[in-house]
Amino acid sequence: MSFAVGSLGGKVKLHEGVDNWAGLDYLVDTDPHVTLPAGEWFISRGLNISGTLQGQGVTQTTLRQTGSHGSPTIGAGGNGRWAGSEGHMPVDGVRIFGLTVWQDDHSAPGNSSAIFINDECNDIIVRNVRVQNSAYEGIVVGALCGDVLIENFEAFDCGGGSALDTRARAGINAVSHDTIIQDFVVRGCGQGVEAGYSDVVIRRGLVTEPDGAMPSYGLNIGSHSCGVYNLSIDRVKVNGYENSAVIGNVLGRLARVIVTACEFDGCVTFYGGKHDNNIPTAEQGPDTYGSEFVGNTWYVRTPNAGPFVYYGGTVDDGGLYGREPLLLQSNKVYYGGGWRPNPPTWGFAGKIPASIEMRDNVEFGLDLGPERGSIASFTLQANPAIPGMPNLVLRNNWGHKADGSFRGLIVMRE
Repeated sequence: MSFAVGSLGGKVKLHEGVDNWAGLDYLVDTDPHVTLPAGEWFISRGLNISGTLQGQGVTQTTLRQTGSHGSPTIGAGGNGRWAGSEGHMPVDGVRIFGLTVWQDDHSAPGNSSAIFINDECNDIIVRNVRVQNSAYEGIVVGALCGDVLIENFEAFDCGGGSALDTRARAGINAVSHDTIIQDFVVRGCGQGVEAGYSDVVIRRGLVTEPDGAMPSYGLNIGSHSCGVYNLSIDRVKVNGYENSAVIGNVLGRLARVIVTACEFDGCVTFYGGKHDNNIPTAEQGPDTYGSEFVGNTWYVRTPNAGPFVYYGGTVDDGGLYGREPLLLQSNKVYYGGGWRPNPPTWGFAGKIPASIEMRDNVEFGLDLGPERGSIASFTLQANPAIPGMPNLVLRNNWGHKADGSFRGLIVMRE
């Protein structure tokens, strides 16, 4: 016999192949620490946890949600955000360890992600967890949550949308503050990682094999309500997405984004910040600070998309975008396929008044360089570039031909 056991002495007998929801939901809602045994345990609705839920490991313990559902498989602090969460106020100290969360049915709308931690929950740890087969997000941590650790986390085949909502969603969605997301794999998802807010670290991860849902973003960095400040992306590899990273996403203020030692094979777009967030808050972050891309590598596999664009918006709105200073240093771009690309390697689109410095960046594999220049500033629709872009400073940037010999970079300042 197999039992779920609570730290206060309660236990629930679990049965294979049948619905275990009623007993489990009561136990996890009333006991601060519940341990699940090895096995695959079916539940027909989501569990609302108030403390720790611990399995025996991702290959040993599976919670499998069956039937049409409008709720996450594991939720906390719902307060009416999904079916069955009425009266569940924000809780601190949520822990989820050592299990796989699987969803079978995608026919219901609502907050039916695999794991959903509602706004204003703090002190959250999710470790050694796998989420799989959710049409919506793999895991969601709300925008007002803080002190979050997501570690040794896997999201497989999530975020591809359903017949009710076909938009791509993320394997990991944590637009929370004071957050660390590390040692993770996102595979076969609509989007990879969505994050934002302030004091966030994303490191040592793989985002790969998108499922084709749109928009195709490997890393989606933006916070609708609180802006983005002091966010680090380190040693993350993104493969197969049309946009390896979209940073800013025209949502609000953006400052101090540091991207180091990452590997991309799609375009990275940096939006450079607005004066204010769409939803003003007291935590909008500073005005400008300075962001950096240092020691990253691009592998360009198509002639139709440039590796990097600093995007100043489609209209000249009094310098609304393009306000964040930027350093591009010691980055490498490898071209392949025997073609000459059209877009520039490093593009600066529209009005960008902030100081931009490029030094020690290297372009490999092109005898002539892109048709629109290796480094180029250009007008974007109704947003004209600053003539000559005098705020762009270049130091020791080089190109290598296919045979390895040096060539100069083509610089085109509109």
